[in-house]
Amino acid sequence: MIDGVRAYQVQASIEEDYAKIDGINFRRDKFGSFTMDGSLHRYHNKGKGNADDYRFTDLKETMKRLYNELEINPEITRISRVEFGVNIILPINAKIVVRSVILFRHKEGGIEDGGRYFTFADYLFKVYPKNDNIIRVEFKVRNFRHLKQKKIHVRSLDDLLNKDVLNGFKKILIDAIEDCMIIYVPEKVVKKLSDKDRRRYAEYTNPLYWAEINENKSKNLSREKRRCDEFINSIGGTDLKDELLIQIRDKCDYLLNYSDLKSVEFFKENNQQMNNRVSSFSSLDNSMKNTTTTTKENVIRCAGCGAIINNPRKGQRYCSAKVIGYENAHRCRNNISNAKNNIQRSIRNVLSIPLMFDLRDIIEKEKYNIWKLYEKNY
Repeated sequence: MIDGVRAYQVQASIEEDYAKIDGINFRRDKFGSFTMDGSLHRYHNKGKGNADDYRFTDLKETMKRLYNELEINPEITRISRVEFGVNIILPINAKIVVRSVILFRHKEGGIEDGGRYFTFADYLFKVYPKNDNIIRVEFKVRNFRHLKQKKIHVRSLDDLLNKDVLNGFKKILIDAIEDCMIIYVPEKVVKKLSDKDRRRYAEYTNPLYWAEINENKSKNLSREKRRCDEFINSIGGTDLKDELLIQIRDKCDYLLNYSDLKSVEFFKENNQQMNNRVSSFSSLDNSMKNTTTTTKENVIRCAGCGAIINNPRKGQRYCSAKVIGYENAHRCRNNISNAKNNIQRSIRNVLSIPLMFDLRDIIEKEKYNIWKLYEKNY
């Protein structure tokens, strides 16, 4: 189901500034981390393609491989784009099926490489042929605002392993087909139509006809769509849309094989914990847990968030960006620096006001000491 992703501030053990690894592109950014853009499906197949079925268990193994081979931790890897979809096998030619998709949510869309593309600000919906008898129905979400509107919460790479998220993606695909106008009448039936009915059929199957109606405020689009349904049914239109809905539901259920999942050990043995918190999809035995136990006398905690720092460097006070990511490490530092900066700024503003008496004596001692430290350093 899941295919392409785009991630940012990715922590990875890649030496080059740019690398293409089995269908995924990595480019180093100005912070020393990477952008990650490509197909998880292709990566799972060692870059050989994505025409086969990619199931939930395969996605789980892909996450494991990303960590074991590239040290990419899905829990702290933020994503900004995701593609998901299904391949559907039908008894008729795939190009015929694609041509039968006339509208999606009142939009006529466009045609590219034999597929139908419907572009919106936050997402792209497309139906295109994979080969002669297989079509792909796919969503490319470019702004997660669209997912939030659907009550689907995605931030990090490991959220793609959340059953609620994946079930939400399934519903989006089904709803998309529900919102399509799909007209299919077999060619042998069309040939037997009268000239009048054939012209009317040609109009209804022409997306430009519907675009004109949509722009013409004097015409009622809903009423015309209802007339279209009645006409197509009267001349022998098929239930292709219902068949697609059945196929999508069945295919999603097959791909989301949660019950087939066996325990997957995710982290490498020498670094299976992040801030002393076990990954939600790790399975660690007791011997592995014992190797990371820290005594109370030697424990070092992050000054910003309080989490235990494993194997700290000399003088290290905050969580490492290499372990939890640049954004999270920056947040740890801000927890301390922001509070100090706010106090210093407030006291500076107060003391800058000319008064007949000194306000220093009424400032809390702890806050005043922070301000004095600022004045000493700056």
